[in-house]
Amino acid sequence: MSHPSNPLPLLQPAAERVLSGSINKYAGPWTLREAAHLLRRSTFGPTRQMMLDAVSMGLDQTMDALFQPGQLAERPLNYYNANDPEVPIGSTWINADASPAAGLNIYKIDSINAWYLLKLQSPKISILEKMVLFWHDHFVVSDIEGPMLFYNYFNTLEQNALGNFKELAKQITVTAGMLRYLNGNINTQSTLNENYGRELLELFTIGKGPLAGPGDYTTFTEQDVREIAKSLTGWSYTTPY
Repeated sequence: MSHPSNPLPLLQPAAERVLSGSINKYAGPWTLREAAHLLRRSTFGPTRQMMLDAVSMGLDQTMDALFQPGQLAERPLNYYNANDPEVPIGSTWINADASPAAGLNIYKIDSINAWYLLKLQSPKISILEKMVLFWHDHFVVSDIEGPMLFYNYFNTLEQNALGNFKELAKQITVTAGMLRYLNGNINTQSTLNENYGRELLELFTIGKGPLAGPGDYTTFTEQDVREIAKSLTGWSYTTPY
């Protein structure tokens, strides 16, 4: 591999970088003003009662509550459609027949939208939904048909949003929605598709870094992309359900 005669300098190792600010524990006042400030940035539309509860709990207990795992919302429901033979109104459709009758996907998409908005309006003191939205912006998907693909994708984010980043990256890689969006489902031994392997390195994890040669960066090379594509062949799904 050739390199330019005057390559860009490598990034400073993390241990040598100067950090701004302080990592000391906050020791200032804890009043309604501070509680409101924290909850407005860690939840969506906090109520006055949530703020009063946070003041009463104290800062330490509020922080514990924000990062408490397992506060998952109710699953998407059939809110109004009386024509689904598998799912009565008021029941969830996520475990229903894998082959719904024609026209039933529309109400399920409505259900996904309603479910997501209800999750954002949760009165619980939890940073979970902020983190789900953050990871959705990071491990982004788009242009995937089928409400079940969207549900499985958001469920994966929910289950891993407060956990280990490496595990989240592993799980989202083989989620059907991501397989469809970045062509992982058509990445085969005979026809490699490097789309996801490239995005995994360039956008989802280590980033490109300075250019080190034609198509190669200080953080990864074209050969790395090809090898990742090879290692991820064989993942697919049968139907959107």
